[in-house]
Amino acid sequence: MVPWMQGYDPLQNQFLSTFAAALPLLVLAFLLGIKRMATHKAVPVSWVFAAAVGILVYKMPAKLVGLSTLLGVLNGLMIMYIIVAAILFYNVLVETKQFDVIKGSLASLSNDRRLQAILIAFAFGTLLEAIAGGGTPVAITAAMLVGMGFDSFYAARLCLLTNTAPVVFGAIGIAVVMLSTVTGLPLQALSAMCGRQTPILSLLIPIILVWIMAGRQGLKGVWPAAIGVGVVFASTQSLVANFIGPYLPDVIGSIVTILFAIGLLRVWRPKEDWRFPKETGSAALSAGAARKYSTGELVNAWYPFLILVAIVGLWGSPGFLKILNHWTVNVPIAGLDKAVLRMPPIVPKASPYPAVFGFNWLSSPGTAVLLTAVLSAVFQPKGLSIVGRQLGKTLHQLRYAIFTGAAVLAFAWVMNYGAMTSTLAIAFALTGRLFPFFSAFLGWLGVFLTGSDTSSNALFGNLQIVTARQVGISEVLAAATNGTGGSLGKMISPISLAVAASATGLVGKEGELFRSVLKYSLILTAVMGIIATLQAYVFKGMIPVP
Repeated sequence: MVPWMQGYDPLQNQFLSTFAAALPLLVLAFLLGIKRMATHKAVPVSWVFAAAVGILVYKMPAKLVGLSTLLGVLNGLMIMYIIVAAILFYNVLVETKQFDVIKGSLASLSNDRRLQAILIAFAFGTLLEAIAGGGTPVAITAAMLVGMGFDSFYAARLCLLTNTAPVVFGAIGIAVVMLSTVTGLPLQALSAMCGRQTPILSLLIPIILVWIMAGRQGLKGVWPAAIGVGVVFASTQSLVANFIGPYLPDVIGSIVTILFAIGLLRVWRPKEDWRFPKETGSAALSAGAARKYSTGELVNAWYPFLILVAIVGLWGSPGFLKILNHWTVNVPIAGLDKAVLRMPPIVPKASPYPAVFGFNWLSSPGTAVLLTAVLSAVFQPKGLSIVGRQLGKTLHQLRYAIFTGAAVLAFAWVMNYGAMTSTLAIAFALTGRLFPFFSAFLGWLGVFLTGSDTSSNALFGNLQIVTARQVGISEVLAAATNGTGGSLGKMISPISLAVAASATGLVGKEGELFRSVLKYSLILTAVMGIIATLQAYVFKGMIPVP
């Protein structure tokens, strides 16, 4: 069979070709941002436009559209397997009441609202992002803060802001795994690069959090906690990302941060507790009212996270991973594998585009998290029955998310194999040396549209590396910046805003929440763009060699 040759200017006009290539993305932006359509409905409609542009404009054979869709769906389901396992783990903890002890023990540490925000919104929210991702951290931490007496709007705003720094490595590093899947770049190199960018955000977020609440004077009163928590989490996150991998930076970082905060509060307290001038909501869970837990209860609540660290760490170790990979089944997609020919300037010379599905059922981090969920329940009454019951509930709970994850990758794969992504890359290359700065905003846009750093990486990961080749910068840097810049679009994503509003009784006020966090989102994304630019041209030694 003669390979289909990609063409990057099918309309013989770069502007019109770029518009045609961008049309499916523009449709997605319109459906999500203007029509407020649910993601599981908007993405399939956008896929239809991608398929139509591929067939009618790029002259891509319909068979190749169908097969690239199939490959995307298969990869999407393997990615969603990790998310299902992570949410299952969380749901098991909820049913066994271990999660209640974790919440209560954190609420009992301080009456100071600034410290409560740092502990709940940042430290605990990071742990939730680490194991579950999605809207879980914002929903749970915002509801907790309201229950502790926080103003609803403040609670939602603060939790949206803090659900940024851990997003890159959220849900057991799924966004970085997606980057590696889409781009073909080494997973460890991408993890290390993200670990050399996002910790700067981790340093800033606790400080900004307190500044918003209490101003400069209020920040001065708790600076040891605000700065200390940021330093501990940022350094741990960076070390784990660089030397262990993408699965555990947030898990280990959040646990170490919580332990640091507990230790700090044993030897230091602010001179006086700070509270809102006019507090609303129930204070039933304030520090004074929170019950005390025995050592046994605390150990029983927290030991699943120690198991998680041990098992996921083992799964990510090179030696053990090599053993597990023996059971990976690589399936070439007949009719698509090497049936598409990529052309210059996207590649140095005409090259067949491989299409192989790697069924890594055993080496997937999802299997490690699933095993953790089982072991976490074994020592609880009726433990295994809990896992079985929660698995059914989790699959039902995530049914739309699973469909969306498969659809997003189908959409992305059609754009990749259909040459639309490459056309956009050529257009982005016109920004020249400024591309590293705009790279962060491209990731930001992807998360704003989809509500997911994982989905953004699926949509734009390949675009980033193709553009990087065009402008002569590191592919690893560009791909990682898509993820780190994307994490800052999380707070303004319509999905995140809807979750925050629902959790705090602010349904209908999503627009006000959007305006309250937009400037922070833009400023921090610009900071990330500047960091990427400096790493591209000044501090090149910070970029790992793939």
